[in-house]
Amino acid sequence: MDKSTKYDISRTHRRLNDVEVSTDFRLKAEGIALAHLAAGNISEFQASMNVMGKTTAQQDISDKLDTLGTAIASLASKVS
Repeated sequence: MDKSTKYDISRTHRRLNDVEVSTDFRLKAEGIALAHLAAGNISEFQASMNVMGKTTAQQDISDKLDTLGTAIASLASKVS
């Protein structure tokens, strides 16, 4: 890959936020990041964690909203 293409990909990545991925994907990506850290590949670890940061926030919020919705529905059924 030439320098210009790498730059374009990097610039596009910086603009991304809240990319939704499956929990399985996040677990696998986390494993890969930890493997890089264990092998001493600090820059690859940092890049992996940067990617994780762009995917995790939205997924965690979605999970919490689902849990909150379930709790509200449970409370509403007890009040009725």
